[in-house]
Amino acid sequence: MISIGYQYLEQDESGKARPVLEEAYRLSRESTDVSIRAKAACILGTAASQDDELSRAESLFHEGLRDLPESPQFALERISCLRSGTEIAVQSGNAVEAVSRALTAQSVLRQSRFDSEPLELERWIDLATAYTAAGQDEEAVSAFDQASRLLTSLGRDQTENAAVMYCNWGLELDLLGRPLEAKSMYERAMTIERAGKAGEEVSPIVLANYARTLEELGRLKEASDYAMRAYSKAQRIGYSLAVDFSLFELARIYVALKNTSRATSMLDMAEARLQKRFPAGHYGFAILASQRALIALERGDLGTALAFADRAVIIDEAAIKSGGDGSHDLPRLLTTQSKIELAASHLDMAATVAARAVSLLLSKIRRGTFSRTLGYAYLALGQSLRAQGKTNEARSAFRSAVDNLENTIGTNHPDTLSTRHLTDL
Repeated sequence: MISIGYQYLEQDESGKARPVLEEAYRLSRESTDVSIRAKAACILGTAASQDDELSRAESLFHEGLRDLPESPQFALERISCLRSGTEIAVQSGNAVEAVSRALTAQSVLRQSRFDSEPLELERWIDLATAYTAAGQDEEAVSAFDQASRLLTSLGRDQTENAAVMYCNWGLELDLLGRPLEAKSMYERAMTIERAGKAGEEVSPIVLANYARTLEELGRLKEASDYAMRAYSKAQRIGYSLAVDFSLFELARIYVALKNTSRATSMLDMAEARLQKRFPAGHYGFAILASQRALIALERGDLGTALAFADRAVIIDEAAIKSGGDGSHDLPRLLTTQSKIELAASHLDMAATVAARAVSLLLSKIRRGTFSRTLGYAYLALGQSLRAQGKTNEARSAFRSAVDNLENTIGTNHPDTLSTRHLTDL
């Protein structure tokens, strides 16, 4: 039963996995086999985390790990539990703990007699995903590179494992502000999944992530289609986390389309779900507040827009300080805040906030690479400097914006063209 439930989870069918794993867990409590008890608890914890029961998921993980002796013959079971614990920590927004658990799993494997390339591959993929959640971009890219090399050497670059890795790698590239590269990774993942599922729709998480990349590239109609498909499948199979992702993405798309009523509806649905899933300080509420700020700006309500933009930054900074997720989002939130401060004619504040976004991004982005996020931060900085009459400084910021936008969203994207026009002016 544990194996059947796990297979359902691997196919993103948590609605089917949950009752099977609950029954397996119930039966395992009567067993004296510590391996079975631990495996049943930890895998059920993974399922619970996908169904928004994060407190129970964490408790099940600790219960499973606690059942296992430290002796070498239980190394594989400990690794399996730690893998569940890593996923639970990522979904809970506890990025620091996710990295710690992934590193511990890798250490346990290397100290055991069971170390092998296939198991090393799993550890690198888990570690890369945890690094992404923690905002440790260079480490994440390095881990994905290691995983990719192992996939190729093992001849597994067309497997489900490869699809998972390409999806997670795409997410990392997207967070780094490189949507064109992210799009390529998602398409590789979808090609593999479609080949393995005989025409069935691919994972709703992949669809939602792909929709986000299309939205960032300005392909809003396609983005809306993929996001709706993600939402429909996530609801159909009972994949709660994917429902949340899809609602967030639909809201972002409607904000970009200036359809404020539909955007608000999507955000209301997403917020109601997040309030059940996370504590009030989770970084997801910062993203919600920032999108509400853009809606208020579109409606001409500057007071509300400013309040939401400030709230977004405060929530995200607190989440980061507490060791949670959110570091990738802070520069984006600051750029939105700068845009709203400029609309309110708070020129000094707009420039200060945009300059902070640029500084944060430059400290994280490897020299010689480009970022869409950095491009928009430079654009916000240039606009605020131009409003202050600082023409030469503004032109320099616009040029940096063009360099980054051309290399990440394309030379013909409307935002690239309009920013190049500002440089010429």
